[in-house]
Amino acid sequence: MSIAVYILVGAAAGLGFTFIIAGTMATTPSLRAAFTLANDDADDLTSERFGRRHVWARNTLRSLSESSLVRIPGQSLRMLELSRERFTAHKLLGAAAGACAPILVTGTAAVVGAPLPLALPAGLSLVAAGVGFLLPDASVRTRAQRAQDEFTQGMIAYLTLVALERRAGAGPHQALMEAAEVADSWVWRRIRNALDHAMLQRRPTWEGLRDLSRDVGVPELADCADIIATSAEGTAVADNLLARAKSLRVETLNAQRRAANEVSERLVVPVAVLGLCFVALLLFPVVMRLTTTV
Repeated sequence: MSIAVYILVGAAAGLGFTFIIAGTMATTPSLRAAFTLANDDADDLTSERFGRRHVWARNTLRSLSESSLVRIPGQSLRMLELSRERFTAHKLLGAAAGACAPILVTGTAAVVGAPLPLALPAGLSLVAAGVGFLLPDASVRTRAQRAQDEFTQGMIAYLTLVALERRAGAGPHQALMEAAEVADSWVWRRIRNALDHAMLQRRPTWEGLRDLSRDVGVPELADCADIIATSAEGTAVADNLLARAKSLRVETLNAQRRAANEVSERLVVPVAVLGLCFVALLLFPVVMRLTTTV
């Protein structure tokens, strides 16, 4: 049994070192990706720079992501600008890491002279593989929610700047573009990219805001596009945008207050337990003296 454990540990370590060395080695880029001008999927253009020998891995990941075995949170991935193939790779790597961890622990225990039953790491490997397979889902949801909150806060400032540009006499297209050039954070870059994409498609720039609203799951951007598209006068547009930014700011503050109250409520139990432990620590010498004297 110990020989089998040694073989498994050696195989897992060798596979890990192989992945590390393969990831650090330079590969020959594919010229087809450089000369491809029209591509429906931007992830294909990104993935082909790793060379032709990785095309099979990309196709396998794409097949897995399109199957029913992997649940893809599409809106969260679009918010994070993460491809479906990369998300599937994260899930598979998490499952592999979870499956190998108990085997490595068992091998280490066998090396130090405390071997464990073979059934124990086998069961733990299955459980850890399932946990590692599901961890990317929770991580993506948490990161997407945090990014959505940050995007909403940035959009409040963007609406205010667009309103000020319209009040200054700028046209709808000019107001949207100049307001998007103020900052260089990822929120403003995505807004600029959406506006540029709509402009290159010979569509009104506010249509790009509607597309971005569907991608990131922030309906307030669509409201901004509707206000600009339906209002003709600059003063009316500015007033409507400022009112929408103010209401959105109030909603954001209320949400932050609710989150802070929830965190405060969750801290009640740990603080109470800490207080009880402190009281027990103070009473312990007295109780021990009383019990010993009796």
